[in-house]
Amino acid sequence: MDLPAHKLLEKSALAHLTLENVHKSFGDTKVIHGVDLEVEDGEFTVFVGPSGCGKSTLLRMIAGLETVTSGSLSIDNVDVTSSDPSERGVAMVFQSYALYPHMSVYDNMAFRIEDEPGRVSRSRQTRAPGSRYSGAR
Repeated sequence: MDLPAHKLLEKSALAHLTLENVHKSFGDTKVIHGVDLEVEDGEFTVFVGPSGCGKSTLLRMIAGLETVTSGSLSIDNVDVTSSDPSERGVAMVFQSYALYPHMSVYDNMAFRIEDEPGRVSRSRQTRAPGSRYSGAR
C-alpha cells in the first residue's frame, strides 16, 4: 500500500515503552544511573536537561544505537534490550538542523521514511498541508 509520507506518519503505530533500572557506563564512567520510565501508547514525552546530562544517550539506547549496560528496555511488552535497531521500529530526529540544512523540515522528517522498502518515493509523495518545499536536493 503506497501512501504519501505524511499519511504514513499519521497511520504509524504508537507503542508502549518501558525502561526498568536502565544503566549506561562507558568504562568506569557511569552516565545513566538506573532510569525507570513508562511511556504509554499515545503519550508525548520530552527529555530536557543541561548539556551532558544523558538525554541523547538515553534516546540512543531506546533506539538501539547504544547498548544498555544493565536493566531492561521493552517496546509493547517485548524485551528489546539486546535487539538490533532495525528490529525496534524506532527512529530519532537530531536537534541539530545542520544534518541536512538544504532540506525543509518536512524533507528532513520524511527522509528516512521514504528510504524504507515499500515506502513512498520522493517523486510520488504528497506534501502535508502547510509544509514548504525547499527545491534543493
